[in-house]
Amino acid sequence: TYAPPVSGSPAPARPGQGDAAGGRPGAGVLEDVVVRGVDGLQTHAAACCRPLPGEDVLGYVTRGRGVTLHRATCHNIARLLDREPERFIRVHWSHSDAQTYPVELQVHTLDRPGLVRDISDVIARRNINVASLTAAVDPVAGTATVTVIVQIASYEHLAGLIDKLATLDNVVDVHRSEG
Repeated sequence: TYAPPVSGSPAPARPGQGDAAGGRPGAGVLEDVVVRGVDGLQTHAAACCRPLPGEDVLGYVTRGRGVTLHRATCHNIARLLDREPERFIRVHWSHSDAQTYPVELQVHTLDRPGLVRDISDVIARRNINVASLTAAVDPVAGTATVTVIVQIASYEHLAGLIDKLATLDNVVDVHRSEG
């Protein structure tokens, strides 16, 4: 999709082109983001931090790829703000549950039978799709790490899922991977 140039902005956005702040190509076009004063501008979620609707985000005007959204807490933001502050713009979510975003979670537990089933059950009961799930066991320590990529519609849904997973027997920690 071609996005017309915005006054004072870099070249128009064209698919397949990226830059250091834009993450990898194919990170996904976001349809529920509003860039103040501009319609039809192509936006992408940064691959480094994968922001979700409901999180505070900053828009970074890329070279040839539209606007890349970063979480306000993203470790790449400070470096970019120091070097090119003029390339940041205000954006906000105009959220709808129609679009979902991949989020990787790490579930650290004491190992036990039925662990993966219980994690999968919590996710399924919340009507959340699982894109990937792997489990690694340390038999000496008696621990397990379950890595799951889920399709999440908003930060609110993610927070609820993390809270529920944390209540499972033998779960030590649940957190979002930083990517």
